[in-house]
Formats: sequence, structure tokens, C-alpha cells
Amino acid sequence: MPAAYTVVCKDTDPCWLDERKKVLTASNVAAMLGEGYDSKAFFLAVQRGEIKPKDASPPMRSGKWEERPTMAKFSWITGIVTRPCNNFLVSNLIPGLGCTIDGYISRPDELPAETNHDATFPNWGWPEDFTRQVMEAPTRRGLIEIKASEPWGKKAWEKTDGMSPMYYWMQVQTQLHVTQLRWAVLCHRWGAHGMMAQYIPRDDAFEPTLRKAVEEYAAEMAL
Repeated sequence: MPAAYTVVCKDTDPCWLDERKKVLTASNVAAMLGEGYDSKAFFLAVQRGEIKPKDASPPMRSGKWEERPTMAKFSWITGIVTRPCNNFLVSNLIPGLGCTIDGYISRPDELPAETNHDATFPNWGWPEDFTRQVMEAPTRRGLIEIKASEPWGKKAWEKTDGMSPMYYWMQVQTQLHVTQLRWAVLCHRWGAHGMMAQYIPRDDAFEPTLRKAVEEYAAEMAL
């Protein structure tokens, strides 16, 4: 059986941005499906080079820098082991689809008797069954996707009753379909004292939607 994906580069390599343009990436799937930050038309215009992309805002740049510290803090709070990765992958099962992986997470055999969960930071938000879901994950290894933003970043989660916004869910689902892993944790830190973590299982019913999005993206880029 062929490998599910090919490792192309890391997101720190000079070729990363050029390689991303060759495929539909996880962070852009939502835009292609009309669920992203920007409209589908704007996204495609940027990809074709018809208009200049938006400059990264200071919160966006700091979010990238703070991925690893946020991942380390998540592990400190929960006692769950994580490992940074930052590889850019392209799918061998859904050609034309790619993603950058923030890191991997390992389901522990048992959690420490005491963790720092909610002990020091009362504003951290966690679904009541989060730890149980991780401990009952179908495989030992999953993915972890990190989001870090200013305090106002919490508003997107408040609009969805503490669950991930659709564009984040689609990004994580794409990563899971590229890697063929079964589950992931989406961890979002806002400001200095806020964090939300959500367990997300792979939804195999999303695959036809991904394939259609990839086909449409390829057709649009060929115009």
C-alpha cells in the first residue's frame, strides 16, 4: 500500500510558500468551500496573482511564533505529550491536497494524578469530556493544531458555543485526511490567560467534499 503522503519541506524552508501554491492546502479549504475568512473569489484571485495578498497582521505573525510555546503550555496543563513537526505534506491519496502539520500528540496510557488543568488560569476553557475523549482515542498518535491570537480571538469560539469555528474544523479535517490519522486536538490560546482545547475525530464523510474542492481548485487555477 502506498504511503498516504509525501513530505515536501518544512514551513521554515524558502520553498514553502511556492510549494503551497501548487496544491489546495488545509488552511484554504474553507475559503474554497465558501466558509473561510475571505471570499472564494478573493482567495482564487490571490492564488492566480491577480491581486496582492493581505499582509500578515501583527497578531497573525505572533501566532506563528507562539505555536511551540503554546504547544508546550498545553502539555504542561494536561500532562499529554506533544511533539512539534512543521512539515508540509502532500496527499498521495487525494492528489492536489496538502497541509502543514504543527505537531503530533500521543494518547497517554494514563494521565498524571495531578495536572495543572484549571489550577492556575481560571479563564481557560475546556469541554468537560475533553480528557476522556483523548484517553479513549482509537489510536495512540494523533495531530495537534495550534492557534494563538490576541484576546479578541476568543469571540469566534463564543459564537459557536465553545466549539471550533467551521473554518478551523475544515482545516483539521483536511490534515487528518492527508495524514490518514484518526483524531486531532485543536488548541487555541488567546491572550496570556486563555486557552481552549477540542478533540476532533476524523470525519470520513468529508472526503468527497475535499475531492470536489480539489478538482474545482485545479480547474480554476487552469483558467
